[in-house]
Amino acid sequence: MNARFVVVAAPIEGAVVNSPPKAGTTVSEGEQLLIIQNERVNRSMLSEHQAELRATQAALKASLLRQTGLQSLRDDMLRRLAVYRKAMLENTDREIASQEERIGSSEARGTERKSDLERKQSLRSSGHLSAMELEKSVAGEDVAKHELEGARNELDRLRRKRAAIENDVYIEEGRNDVPYSLQRVDEIDLALKSLLAMRVEQEARIVKFQQQIADEEARTERLRFASVLSELTGVVWRNFVATGSNVTVGQELVNILDCRDLFVEILVHEVDYDDIYPGRDAEVRLLGRSDSIPGRVAFVRGSRADFEDRILAASLPRTEGKYAKIRIELVPSDLNTDYRNFCQVGRTVHVRFRRRSVPLLRWLRSLWFSIS
Repeated sequence: MNARFVVVAAPIEGAVVNSPPKAGTTVSEGEQLLIIQNERVNRSMLSEHQAELRATQAALKASLLRQTGLQSLRDDMLRRLAVYRKAMLENTDREIASQEERIGSSEARGTERKSDLERKQSLRSSGHLSAMELEKSVAGEDVAKHELEGARNELDRLRRKRAAIENDVYIEEGRNDVPYSLQRVDEIDLALKSLLAMRVEQEARIVKFQQQIADEEARTERLRFASVLSELTGVVWRNFVATGSNVTVGQELVNILDCRDLFVEILVHEVDYDDIYPGRDAEVRLLGRSDSIPGRVAFVRGSRADFEDRILAASLPRTEGKYAKIRIELVPSDLNTDYRNFCQVGRTVHVRFRRRSVPLLRWLRSLWFSIS
């Protein structure tokens, strides 16, 4: 009688902190078998990520403080600019008003000179005025015209100046096109844009480090502690560790016998190879029992076939000669839950086949030995 066993291996390295179940103990699926703890987990990567996170958070805090300071300075510069713009507009408005008054005076003077010229031209035509006096009147009118034209040009210049001031451009000889406060505002705006880009990068780095820290903490926790559970209901076949045992990753801890699929392996002389074929019905009876269990041949292998299986609970004895190796699968029975007796694995059995040629029942005794 044979069955497979499941190898339970250590998922982490460390020390076993509790007593694992002994051989012969029935375990259920999901039941805790043992606990492994590792207090020597490498945490250098976690510490490095935490240090980088703290440094980035400090840099972000400094960036926020600098942004607050620059924003305050920008507001102060804008207030100064507003005061300066208001003063320049008021001065320009007064200059425009004065210039408009001068234009009015120039227009009145031009009208007076024109009337005086017309009167003197009339007198000159009647012979009552000398040519010199007439020439003086003509020159006076020309001067009045030029003065009026200059006054109007000056008014146009002042109006253009006012429009430029409204756009924060100051046109004055020996002066920059913009005031110092506006230049500083431009510089601060550039610095704020640079800080904003830096903040976005720092916030992204913080999110990345937080995720890396969470992943690393989960990884170290998995390496620090492991609760090894049974993956099936069965019986402990072998136990390789005890409390305090140091284990490495992949080391065998416990073998659990899987009684769900019991089968029988027998050796028969190859003379009977063709009589025992896959799919053929069989009956199996444990030595010392009268009841039999139905089965069916799963496969037949020749004497030279290498079928060593490291996950079988029992193994066939070494033989010399030409013996066929046969495996018979059993239907479910009470043996599948006989955990106290290791599901009878290792027991010697009798196997009976019905020949195809004659209705003769032949008993074949297997060459099994008890498991040492």
